[in-house]
Amino acid sequence: MLSENPFQFPGGDLRLKVTHNGQHIVGSVSSQAMASACKVWKNFIFPPWAGQPELSVEELDFTEDNSEALLILLRIAHCDFANVPNTVSYTELLNLAVLCDQPDYKNWLFIAWVFGRAKIFEDLAVHLVRTICIDEDGYCTNSEKKPLDEPFPPNIIESICDIRLRAIQQLWAPTYEDFLRYEHRQGPICPYPGTRQNQLDCDAKIHNSCKFVLCMLGLSPQNSRCEIRYSFDDLSARLRGVTIEKHDASHAFCMSYIRTDLCGIPSPVEVVHYEHMKIQRVSLLSESVTDSVQSTIVSLAYRPKVVDPA
Repeated sequence: MLSENPFQFPGGDLRLKVTHNGQHIVGSVSSQAMASACKVWKNFIFPPWAGQPELSVEELDFTEDNSEALLILLRIAHCDFANVPNTVSYTELLNLAVLCDQPDYKNWLFIAWVFGRAKIFEDLAVHLVRTICIDEDGYCTNSEKKPLDEPFPPNIIESICDIRLRAIQQLWAPTYEDFLRYEHRQGPICPYPGTRQNQLDCDAKIHNSCKFVLCMLGLSPQNSRCEIRYSFDDLSARLRGVTIEKHDASHAFCMSYIRTDLCGIPSPVEVVHYEHMKIQRVSLLSESVTDSVQSTIVSLAYRPKVVDPA
């Protein structure tokens, strides 16, 4: 039968402070189990420069960490596999990823980053390129207009925003360039073999339609660098729904002069991201083959918080 305090482990010689179910509680863990599970924990508990294999700390403070995820790791470290869940939810996996890698990245992108899943990481990054918006204060938001205020892997948000901006500019640039072509025309552009006035009327119709499209998209016909705040996918859908008015049915061919091709989106994932995930995959594979089961998760080098880094 389990103790009322799930953070009390056999052979506990090291105090552990956690916040569990809204309460601060003190447990005890085995320093040897912790050291065997993770080299970073081992070096923290038994510093290699100390000279003697004795405890250098009496207490570990995990009060700011997710207690459920921590409990899973501690049970693995203490070989209490009977109480380790066979499956975990997204939230639980996320919290495990946070504990397995010190930075507090709270999203699927970080889960893929920690566990070396390059394809998932790239797909999610491209998805963010397509769906993030920019609020009035210049911050990124998701499709529900909620701010992306959580940390992400190094430089990925900057890369995502850069790719988003370039993709959006490429997306609406043809419409803007077509507007400028009709705005600064020196003579008729209309290829229809009618009267000059008929050609000029056709050009004016297309010019006004292009101008209307730019205004509808929230763009200034006088400024090609207006910030588009809605998402790439939203802009793409709006452009696909655009109708350029023709002078009359006989001028349908004139519409071929208006470009509506939509561009693809390059990956925002950089070489450094792929290299990191490759190292993570190799590390995890090596640990699963050469180490005991207890080190499969926790050996990702989580360092318990002792001093606020701020």
